[in-house]
Amino acid sequence: KMAGWLTMVSVSVLVVFSLVVLFSASSNAWTTFDAAWTLSCSDGEFISTIKSEHSNSNEDRRYEITCSKAGTGIGSTTTYDGYANDFDAILDYQCPTNKMVNKIESIHNNGNEDRRYGFHCLPIDGATLSDCRTNPVFVNEVDSPVTYTVEAGRVLTGMYSEHFNSNEDRRFKPITCKIDCDSDYLASGDFGCSKGDCGTLSFSGGTTSGSCDGSPGDVCKYESCGDGYTISATGSQERTCQLIGQSAMWSGTEKYCEDVNECSEGTAKCVAPTTCVNKPGSYTCSCPYGPLKSNGLECDIYPPSLSFSLSSNSLTVSFTSNTNVFPKYEFSIAKWRYDLGGFDVTSGYPIQIVKPLPSSTTIHNLAPGGRYHIVVQGLDDQDNPLAKYITHAGDETGQIEVQCGCTSESTGSPSSFKLEQFKGRILFEWVDQSGCESGFRFTRNGLGLAATYDVSSIDVCGSTHNPKSIYDDLNIQSSNIYLDSETKYQLPAGVFYMKSYEASASGQTRYSFPSELQDGGYITSTTTTTTFTTTTTTLPTTTTTITKPTTTTVAGTQKTTLPTTTTTTTT
Repeated sequence: KMAGWLTMVSVSVLVVFSLVVLFSASSNAWTTFDAAWTLSCSDGEFISTIKSEHSNSNEDRRYEITCSKAGTGIGSTTTYDGYANDFDAILDYQCPTNKMVNKIESIHNNGNEDRRYGFHCLPIDGATLSDCRTNPVFVNEVDSPVTYTVEAGRVLTGMYSEHFNSNEDRRFKPITCKIDCDSDYLASGDFGCSKGDCGTLSFSGGTTSGSCDGSPGDVCKYESCGDGYTISATGSQERTCQLIGQSAMWSGTEKYCEDVNECSEGTAKCVAPTTCVNKPGSYTCSCPYGPLKSNGLECDIYPPSLSFSLSSNSLTVSFTSNTNVFPKYEFSIAKWRYDLGGFDVTSGYPIQIVKPLPSSTTIHNLAPGGRYHIVVQGLDDQDNPLAKYITHAGDETGQIEVQCGCTSESTGSPSSFKLEQFKGRILFEWVDQSGCESGFRFTRNGLGLAATYDVSSIDVCGSTHNPKSIYDDLNIQSSNIYLDSETKYQLPAGVFYMKSYEASASGQTRYSFPSELQDGGYITSTTTTTTFTTTTTTLPTTTTTITKPTTTTVAGTQKTTLPTTTTTTTT
């Protein structure tokens, strides 16, 4: 009799997977008729294709197999139960649970013209086997060649066969089982199972917590972004790696690290007039008028410096540095109030000056004795004041104070003082040289001679005053006021002058006040309603006027009037 093996029918099944095929098949060479043989696969493989040809002359079949990896494609330890059939007997063998055919051994008997078959079984890794079934029909006819390939997604786990003595050949029904990849594996290729991999969940520029490697079941959470970035409002805060169908994917949607615009959100620390320039993850400050300081936040620029000089009714301001920094400058001058509680901006100010500032400017028609406040401030391109770049001059203490004097003598002391005696009254005349006072007061020996003599602001600077209502009345003085026991001279009638030495305040010869006749000093007080200024000047000389003695005859009797010394003070 002639033994036969499998005459097989090819089965073609199309299966579409979402993952690439991981494993390739390997082949064995054709066996020899009537010889014993072993057809084996490598570790992790099973017999996926069997080719067979029958020889009537040898009454035997020869075989060629193709192997494919199944499951994860690993595993090397097989089990073997010996030959599964006797010659001319039925073959009905299936590997133990979750095992697949990795190797077949066979011997031939020429007397029976048949073969016995033994199956080595290898556990499948990364999967379990289910839905095991014997092919419902024989896959071959006797004496015919055949190629049989296991359906994709299944593995060969055994064989059923019947022998036909009339043909000395066998027909076969393969036994296969369905591959069920483990819960964290996905079907890969025709027979493989690959570890499910969602891929590492990346978070560019940020940090995550939890398990983010991408293995099935991993739970990854977006935590925070680096400086200058914030987590996007869209996307899922927490994501899970899960297997859906034949795909592994992260649940939810992705979050991103979005740039924080420090400029628009107002968190930038740029100091005006610098402007903020946003950059990915940061910002820079830019100075439109010059370089930046080392901190990178402020302009390395400064407000203008100034100096000033004063005259009787004008002020000249000189700009000495930083005059060409800003597009424009605002210049203002204000007069301090009498109570020094504040100041009022002078009419016509402030004014804007396009850069550069002039070397100097003069303000005219200022109030004599007035205290002034000056402000010079940089303006930006929109004419907005730059508070940081401002120069002040002239505080309430009188740093900038217009002089009172109308001449080179800055205090404005009266000049050309004269006395006139008329019928026992001492009258006064003088020239007003001050623009500050609102009146004059007269004293003799520290005592007031008369009421205050008021003047108006127009009666200044060279105007002569000779009031008739202000005088010293000799008729009401005690007998010793204008008397001197030694000289006994009488104050003459008419106008007379009292010559003094040079005045230290003016550097010029002038006429003394009557008070100097007494103490040798020149004392003058210039008083206005604001009581701003008190000036005292002392001269080194004293002038004394002594009247001559006179003799008169009354009722035949001569009477001699002793000389007198008179001292008079005016303010």
